Parts: sequence; structure tokens; C-alpha cells
Amino acid sequence: MVEFAGESATRIKLIKIWEMLVEHSGEKNKLSTAEMLSMLKKEGIPCDRRTLYADIRLLKENGFGVVVERGRENYYYVSERKLTKKDVVAAVDSLKQNENVSVSETRNVVKELLKLCYNGGADMPEHKAIFVNKTFSTDVYQIVEKFDAAVAEKKRVSFTAFDVGVDKDRINEKNYSLVTPIAAVIYEKKYYLCFYDKGSFHAARADRVEDVKISLKEVERVNLSENSINSRVAESVCGSVVKVTFMAENTAAGEVFDRFGELVTPYKQGAEMFSFTVPVAVNERLFGWCFSLGGTVRINAPLAVKKQYEEFLTSVFKKTIR
Repeated sequence: MVEFAGESATRIKLIKIWEMLVEHSGEKNKLSTAEMLSMLKKEGIPCDRRTLYADIRLLKENGFGVVVERGRENYYYVSERKLTKKDVVAAVDSLKQNENVSVSETRNVVKELLKLCYNGGADMPEHKAIFVNKTFSTDVYQIVEKFDAAVAEKKRVSFTAFDVGVDKDRINEKNYSLVTPIAAVIYEKKYYLCFYDKGSFHAARADRVEDVKISLKEVERVNLSENSINSRVAESVCGSVVKVTFMAENTAAGEVFDRFGELVTPYKQGAEMFSFTVPVAVNERLFGWCFSLGGTVRINAPLAVKKQYEEFLTSVFKKTIR
């Protein structure tokens, strides 16, 4: 299973749980804890019974109409009801933060959602005017949908991938022909298409992919276990996932919980410090987050990751004083 640490992963999981309940549950079709966990696993979202209970409680506390029937096996469902203003505003805010939805589509959906609770939009408060701050306009959902279809059908795919240059032009364009699709995964609020090509794994940002075509050819045989495939996908998308131990000042607790959420078990280290260990992708995003906190959060172990962080800081310092 590919695990993604951080605030965006927690938000995505909550949205997915709500979507599943809305789409698949009702008073005559209640979902058990086991069914919910199975559905989340199929979506590539890690969860266990304890964290599911906490997620459901968080949804309820924030006004989402989840009904819980407790027993030896808990059951959950969403009863039929009209959308409240709070529901609509929560959906609007989530949509605005989702970088995988195009700017134009966001504007259209937000307008229609707001009309549901503001008298067709006539009495919409000024502060709810639509501000969409996004960096691209590609509708990646169509690309992901086709890629997922190829995975389900066990067919090879072809597509063109590219990067973006300083002039916002396309650079490093590459055509991939008849590759084996593995999974479309979300990391740092962006979709990545993970695939196997000529003996190695690759990941391409879905918003920088076009012309996805499903072929009639069956996927090539990949002689790897499921765990090995998942591990390589994780490394391809977000770098090596490692259990990292941090030392943090008590004043940074809020920042730590915002980023890692339920994964954190803090251990006091004297009166002013605490330590915690979490599985996390080791990359420049992680190092940048630590650096931004001005030394209040430090990497303590393993030594190899600590050394990588020191090299990152040295590199940044050299670039900054040029």
C-alpha cells in the first residue's frame, strides 16, 4: 500500500470516506467497519479500525450527517436529507483546494453549489465571491479515469508526458508507447500516473500528460510481488518512505500535528522538547518544511536522512548568498 504522510492525505481520506458513504450507503444499505476499510484499501488509502472511528467522529463534529449504529460491528450510513448551507460551503472550500480540478470546472461547480443555498446566487455574501487560485487548467480527471480503466482492463497504454519551462512552454517532451499502467496515486494534492516501462518504474504528473490511449495489447508480465510493486510506486512518486525520528520544541506541536496528524505519538524529552517517529517520504519537500520552522523541528534519526538534510541546508545556503 502506498502511504502518504501529511495534511493533504488526511483531507483526502476524509473526503473519500464521505464520498463512499454518500454514494454507497443509506438506511437500507448500511456499511460495516470492515466494508469501509476494504473500500479505502482499494482506493490505496491506509486506514485501520481505530483511525476510521476517529475519522467518522471528525466528520460528525464538523456537521456531516453520518449515522453510526454501534455494536460488535459498527455500521455507518448517510440518511436522505437536503444539503445544508454548511455542507455546501465545506464542499466549495474542498473543491477550491483540490489542484486536480481545472480552473474553469471549479468555477462552474462552485457557482452551482452556491446557488443551492444562496437563493440562486442573488443573496450570496460578498465574501463568497469565487476566488480560484490554481496553477494549471488541465482537466486531469479524464486522464486519470482513462488510466484507471487501462489498469482494470489489464491493457497497455500510450501517452505523451512533458515538463514546463521558465517561459511556461513545454520541455522534455517524451512519448511513452505501450507501457504497463500500475496505479494513479495522489501525492501533495497532485495525481501521478505510475507505470512500468522497459524494466523500470516511472511516475508522470497527470496534469503534464496528454493523449492517453488504451491499446488492445495485454500488459506485460511483471515478476514482482504486490508489496514490491507498491514500494517502487511509493519511491517513484515521493522518494523513499522511511521511519524518521524528529526532535521538536513544544512550541512547534501545532505545526507537527497539522502535517502528520494521527500518525504522531509524542514522547516528552525534558520540559521543552518532544520526539516522535513517523513513516515519511524523504525528499526536498520534507526538508523544506523542517527548514521553514526555523530549527524548532529537527531530524534526529536515521543518520543517513540527517546527513541528507544537512546537505540540503548547505546547498540552500550556497544558493541564497550568491
